[in-house]
Amino acid sequence: MDTLSLAFLGHLVGDYILQTDWMAGNKKRSPWPCIVHCILWAASVTLFAGWGLLPFILLFLFHYIQDRTTLVRQWMRLIGQEGFATGPYAPWSMVIIDNTFHLLQIWLIWKFLIPILP
Repeated sequence: MDTLSLAFLGHLVGDYILQTDWMAGNKKRSPWPCIVHCILWAASVTLFAGWGLLPFILLFLFHYIQDRTTLVRQWMRLIGQEGFATGPYAPWSMVIIDNTFHLLQIWLIWKFLIPILP
């Protein structure tokens, strides 16, 4: 299995299997649940992919910013997905957009950073 697929598998493990109710329910309100979640998530992605410290740090920061803010909701509002965000597809529509951003971040690391690392 290639490293990108392994990183995507690490994303699923870190975001779903390792995330507790405490993390999911409190990461928007308090930094600590989000920090713990983001450490576990970034570790899962980088360990599955066999990547090092710099990808870990960048993935941690991307994930922390996204999970601590309303970035996903703001994006959906900006591009005209208000009904998608709040209608009958909610909250799963936001989960899908959230995950797509996470996968995009992983892909960007894989495409542009991993090839230039020693």
